[in-house]
Amino acid sequence: MSEISDGTNGPAAVNRGGQQRGVGNRMKASNTDKYKGKCEALAGFVYDVAGKTESSEGFYKTTREIANYVAKNYHKASEYRLGLVKLELEELVEPDDPSDPANSFLVKKWERAVREYDAKAAAREENQGKVFALIIGQCSTAMLNQLRGSDRWETINEETDVIALLKLIQDNSFQKQPKQEAT
Repeated sequence: MSEISDGTNGPAAVNRGGQQRGVGNRMKASNTDKYKGKCEALAGFVYDVAGKTESSEGFYKTTREIANYVAKNYHKASEYRLGLVKLELEELVEPDDPSDPANSFLVKKWERAVREYDAKAAAREENQGKVFALIIGQCSTAMLNQLRGSDRWETINEETDVIALLKLIQDNSFQKQPKQEAT
């Protein structure tokens, strides 16, 4: 029996047929480590493409977990708890001017409504980028490749549109991927 180096710290034993003995039993880390996502608190809740294990069911579970995590951990982000699951955030509507500007009660009520609107809009703007990044971090490499290959990706990414991103992920979670023929 002769010895050759297998790229590790020592020589590998080679049998008479020229095959390395014991090398086939070594597992590569990339084959055994399943992607768990970038957020430790959401480990295992990931978005993956169709054809992978439980991708459609996984979409709903992952979305619910992310929604709850965001509502609990992000400042003024409670709207995301239901909004992400429903794939729709409540539209923020700027309050109408008071019907009677001379009526001080209506003016104060309007001013309070404007402050609330401004606070909600500021919170959404602040959280939108964080939620977008969190969702992207929970996508497998295969899912990211699918998203980036979509004709909708550039607009969704530039606008940091969380709901459009989830809808695109949903489309890719349920869409059957073409089987690749062996070459």
